[in-house]
Amino acid sequence: MVPSLFDRLVAGDHVCNVYDDEEQRLTTIARFVRAGVGGGNRVVHFSVGSPEQVVDELVTQGVDARALCETGALQVYAAGNTYLASGSFDPEAAVDGWRRALAEALDAGYTGLWALGDMAWAASEIPGVERLHWYEAEANRVFSGGQALALCLYDRRTMPPEALDRISAAHPSRLGPGPDESWVPLLRMWRTAVPPGLALAGEVDASNREALAATLAGLREDLPDARGPLTVDLSELRFADAAVARLLIEGHRALPGGIRVVGCPPQVARLLRVSGGEEILGAVDRAEVTA
Repeated sequence: MVPSLFDRLVAGDHVCNVYDDEEQRLTTIARFVRAGVGGGNRVVHFSVGSPEQVVDELVTQGVDARALCETGALQVYAAGNTYLASGSFDPEAAVDGWRRALAEALDAGYTGLWALGDMAWAASEIPGVERLHWYEAEANRVFSGGQALALCLYDRRTMPPEALDRISAAHPSRLGPGPDESWVPLLRMWRTAVPPGLALAGEVDASNREALAATLAGLREDLPDARGPLTVDLSELRFADAAVARLLIEGHRALPGGIRVVGCPPQVARLLRVSGGEEILGAVDRAEVTA
């Protein structure tokens, strides 16, 4: 079988996938499930329709969904029976639910967790939907742990463009609508253990800056055993604007112990210096800037 763009996803990715017709939605779900289970992961899908409907749709796409459900490699839940069961959206419960699902997948021997959320319910007036942006940004803390990834499906036909753009900015990357087999995630973020901190790869700009902001803000809590400043490794970062430099400086000042930036691209190092953040540069990067 020819590899799809979903075979290029890696643990840590969190993608806003925008679609504008049912064929795109069904094809995306099927390809995502194939790629996820093919890599030894458990795929968990929170759907708007019933689990039975999702399984039937996958079968029509050539996925043996019934067998996958029987083994536990695929789990399908209706959002209305889970994090929307109370008649409102509880974003804290939804984030905790992903943490539990990841722990269960790892305990069951899977390589990791691939999470798929059909967010069509977000176009309704369900109480709590106004906090969806916070939820999507906060969920990055789960996926940046490097053992899970997520694809969030949004229907462009049912959401105003400005609302969709704001939701998208809480994700490191956006995909679609329509097929683009050359696509790769714009930004990737992984928490690191040695040294404790965060590594970035790709590009940070207005389209995904809020995803980075939430991940930085929660970094100390997510690395409770770390001592001293946390390291932010930018050696694989291709682009960042002045707003990102300010975000790093703000993160340094807000986090107990602060942060230290290493592998800084020259242009970002200069932005940090101009913005008054030279103190957070590692010794090598500081020397390059002042040379």
